[in-house]
Amino acid sequence: MFPLINSFVHIIMYTYYGLAAIGYYQYLWWKNYVTLIQLIQFLWFIIHQGQFILFYNECNFPKIFPIVVCLYSFLFFILFLNFYIKAYWKKERLVKKLKEN
Repeated sequence: MFPLINSFVHIIMYTYYGLAAIGYYQYLWWKNYVTLIQLIQFLWFIIHQGQFILFYNECNFPKIFPIVVCLYSFLFFILFLNFYIKAYWKKERLVKKLKEN
């Protein structure tokens, strides 16, 4: 299920990047939604793997794998959330900061 979700998210991302690369900027009003979808995806991974860690104790599958996935997803969630807040809530842009320096 998760490879399918991840593929769907990547289709959306690369559609956006493809349109941006060929100059269709007037159709790219949905940029912030791409980041929001990625945030939801990371939360979904954390919740799914967290359920396995917390509730499936009788399974012999090593717990290190879902723990690593949770930590990995949490790290990306924090990074993408930081970007989302700076880019869309505070409207900070890297280009502006580079011009100021």
